[in-house]
Amino acid sequence: MSTRAPESPSSQSDFPVDWPLGDEIWRQTGPGRFVPVSRRGNAVVPALADYGFALGARASLHGFLPAAFTADPETGTRLPPVIDDANAVWLPPFGNGSANRLLNAGAGQAEKPAERGIQAVLDAHADSAAFEAGKEDVALPQQGGLNFVVANLGGFREALFAISRAGDIFLWDRVAAAWLRLRPEGEPLGPFSGEHHAWSAGLQLSAPGNDLLLAVDSGAVRVKLDPASLRYRTSPHTGTAFGGAISVLGVGYVPLLRQGAISIAMNSTDGVWSDIEVADGTGLDATSIDDRLSAPLLDDTASRVLWIGRSGYLSLRADTRSAQWHPWPHAAEGRPDLGPPFRDGSGLWQLLKQTDGDGRFFYSNLSSSLPETRAVDGARLGTGRSSFRFDVALDRPWDSIDPDLHGVANEVVYPFGELPRAGLVLQFSSPKPRGSLQSFFDNDESVPAAFGIGLLHGGERSIVVHTARPWQAQWFFFDGSLWLYIDSVSRLFRWRAGAA
Repeated sequence: MSTRAPESPSSQSDFPVDWPLGDEIWRQTGPGRFVPVSRRGNAVVPALADYGFALGARASLHGFLPAAFTADPETGTRLPPVIDDANAVWLPPFGNGSANRLLNAGAGQAEKPAERGIQAVLDAHADSAAFEAGKEDVALPQQGGLNFVVANLGGFREALFAISRAGDIFLWDRVAAAWLRLRPEGEPLGPFSGEHHAWSAGLQLSAPGNDLLLAVDSGAVRVKLDPASLRYRTSPHTGTAFGGAISVLGVGYVPLLRQGAISIAMNSTDGVWSDIEVADGTGLDATSIDDRLSAPLLDDTASRVLWIGRSGYLSLRADTRSAQWHPWPHAAEGRPDLGPPFRDGSGLWQLLKQTDGDGRFFYSNLSSSLPETRAVDGARLGTGRSSFRFDVALDRPWDSIDPDLHGVANEVVYPFGELPRAGLVLQFSSPKPRGSLQSFFDNDESVPAAFGIGLLHGGERSIVVHTARPWQAQWFFFDGSLWLYIDSVSRLFRWRAGAA
């Protein structure tokens, strides 16, 4: 229900005036000028400027007006409400909160803002020189060790958050163009030491906005944010994080490891924690970061969740709350760091490597009740739909490479995300190593990496950055811009979709 704007005092000397509006107090400092004082009894921090996100305030000629106002009290102009676009969410590690690297909406669905925006960035930059000239350098809240989330966390529309591996949370205030640190009320968020491809986040519906579901070194945690006061509260569930977080139909899941046994922490819609037992999930020796599972993968039915690891994979039926651990065949290990399972009409195919003999690679069908494999002549990098053998794009990972057609590989192409409808890939490319593809990932020295938007059928817009471990970079789309964070050199770049 709309609230009538308060009558302005008769003279300038009567300002300021405080107006209670529901659970908020706003201070009128002059005709048509208001600033928030408090919300739900908590003071609105002076550093905050994005009242649209934090309070649902409506943009006006003089800044912001309370959400309760449907019209500007000075001009009578109708004020549109703040809109929370659920399609504007970008969840790590690759945009959709899962190991899948496809960024498109489902069949028959409207394009997401990221799809339109990335295409607009490509169209606005004619070549790599224009792409280089069009980038903006954005300050970071700290040097390195960050993951980024775009979601409505405790507010009224999507916002950008940076979460450090040490457990710090920062909000990007889009009005002030500055990072603001959120402080804990009670137990702070703990650190996470896993690889980027294993770090994911889930959203749990709250009011307003959403809570954040995360896996940290000390277990699973649900985080409730109050952006107006720049505070957050945690609801932890102890254990050792074994895989990334995911939310399915309002329920959150995080694999945990306790004394060699796997369980799945479950967070209900009302925030209560419980545990799901995992069949055959005992006797595991997971002592290093490499032993942890990848970010989760949700299949097309939205009921089966998979977490892929080096020693096996974990499956969960969200509809029946049943889970099982599946070890890989003897002398084989999974490689989730090279991409998610390839999906075709017969199911999901996971890349495995023999750990004895000649160390050959092969794909195993995770959807088949009987063993079904396909051999390949080396490791592939993939999105779940397209695969790359160095710089050769393949429709299927086991397709053969024709030297006469494809020529000699000169580069390694690493895909972070694919937009199939547009034939675009967010990627980096680097000179091909003399050895195997694995030798490229074993190298911790700086290499030249061309980060950009690639076209599956040739061509790209890119910038070249010398960096170590370029696969730890992160792309995301927010506020009408494409962003790129390069961890090892602590740089954050932005390309505006409307820039020329």
